Amino acid sequence: MRRGFWILGWIFGIGSLPAGVVQPIPLADNADAKIEISCFLDDLPSRGYLPLEVKIRNASGAPQKWSFDFSSPGTHHSSSALIVESSTDLPVEKQATRTFSVLVPLSPDLADNPWAGLEASVRGYQTTYDSRTPILAGNYSGSQNDAFVAISTRLGSSLWNELREAMKTGTTEHLKGSLFDPKRLPEDWRGLSGIDALWLTDTELDQLSSAQRDALRVWAQMGGQLTLCGASAVPEDFQNVFFGKVKTRPDFLTVATAKAAIDGLESKPGGFEWVDDTAHEYPGIKPNIPVLISLVILFALIVGPVNIFYFASTGNRHRLFWTTPLISIAASLLIAAFILFQDGIGGQGIRAALIYVMPDEHRQILIQRQTSRTGPLLGNAFQTADPVVMLQQTENDQTRVMKNNDTHFSGDWFSSRSIQTQKIQSVIPSRSEITLLNAAAVQAQSDAPVVTSSFPAPLEELIYEDAKKRRWSARNVRPGEKVTLTPGQPKKSFRDRLNHPVPSRSGAGTFFATNRDSSAFLSTLTSIRWDDKPVVYFGPVSLP
Repeated sequence: MRRGFWILGWIFGIGSLPAGVVQPIPLADNADAKIEISCFLDDLPSRGYLPLEVKIRNASGAPQKWSFDFSSPGTHHSSSALIVESSTDLPVEKQATRTFSVLVPLSPDLADNPWAGLEASVRGYQTTYDSRTPILAGNYSGSQNDAFVAISTRLGSSLWNELREAMKTGTTEHLKGSLFDPKRLPEDWRGLSGIDALWLTDTELDQLSSAQRDALRVWAQMGGQLTLCGASAVPEDFQNVFFGKVKTRPDFLTVATAKAAIDGLESKPGGFEWVDDTAHEYPGIKPNIPVLISLVILFALIVGPVNIFYFASTGNRHRLFWTTPLISIAASLLIAAFILFQDGIGGQGIRAALIYVMPDEHRQILIQRQTSRTGPLLGNAFQTADPVVMLQQTENDQTRVMKNNDTHFSGDWFSSRSIQTQKIQSVIPSRSEITLLNAAAVQAQSDAPVVTSSFPAPLEELIYEDAKKRRWSARNVRPGEKVTLTPGQPKKSFRDRLNHPVPSRSGAGTFFATNRDSSAFLSTLTSIRWDDKPVVYFGPVSLP
């Protein structure tokens, strides 16, 4: 399949190198239109979002509107799968050609079955094309834990095929990734969320647009691992990275160095252990067997002997035609009432969050994990306040269809009487920060640190780590109040669990804090009653 995509890329001007695909969409003869869907990758990541460009040429004399429905995995998914669907409507003026950028969510089940791929169906002017068209499929047979890598064509075109062979074990291929043209990188960080590691040159980085560069920086903040070849130092705007890594190397890649770098990729960036334990809070949903057996016995007695010998006794057997249905309806209502009494409407859940504060950019990086146990749900649609990458981590026992259109979510992200676990990543605008008021005195070791907080809720615990790695702490730090910190930190502090260096700004030091502010969590389904763990904040302190 990939060879076919290379041929399509050559025909449509992408070039002979495997750096992107172009897929024409078959339309009816009277559609008076031409549609092509392209992607800057030629292999399919197994999570996150895939950025697509949809080019529509309207050759008719009237405006057209085309509806696209995307699905992953495609029609070849297994009997139990997490299917993610999305849709969009794209209008085109008469006698015009337009190119749209579309972010398509991907199913985590692509890790297990990459060949199922991404499919699209298209409906529009003078045509209804019901058959699904394959857009992109994986070409990978290794472990699902292997990272998805992206290497610029300048760095990887001469070594890609040899690198693929070098990473094989027998007939099993362990290279999962794609070459790419940096000029086609997306301008939305979510479009990079399926990539674990990315290589490009410092010159290619400098040639990116400001939106592309910002998307790449946020991706690194989220956990992406970026390597700049031909660079001697990390650019200033890429230095304050926590969840991910930014490295430089003075030379270009060889097969040996590329293989070593891919083999050494971290599968789990530091800090994620904070949000990885919520799934253990809720046991599996188990029916109340004694009560159910009692209800079944009661139903059998009433619908049998009581119904025949009392409700429809001899001479009144015709009553069975209406007593039996009524008894069955009553039993169903009784069981439904028992379920409502046991589980309640909506559900309960627990959630935890790590928030990396970037005061210079007035935003925060949020990593949230939540697990919920639901009863009957009256609705399952919700909308997030900010763009997110939401990954369903529930183990499959049946097919679930989840719908995601930008910030709108519906379908089986939450379903009745089940347990769901999701991991959410988002970039949140914020002006919250910790300000160090006497940096010079602290550096001279003449005074204790004095800080103020602009977080909207009081901080239960605040730990400040200065440039000399000395730790200071305070409790109940209220917004706007000057607080003098005391040496040391409480025993068994949360700071020791976060075993990862946090970038400091201007040598002023870093802070770590917790509070119980439910508004700091990213809101999903409102009918879930959440038990919130303390929110953990960290990042560089600010100077006045």
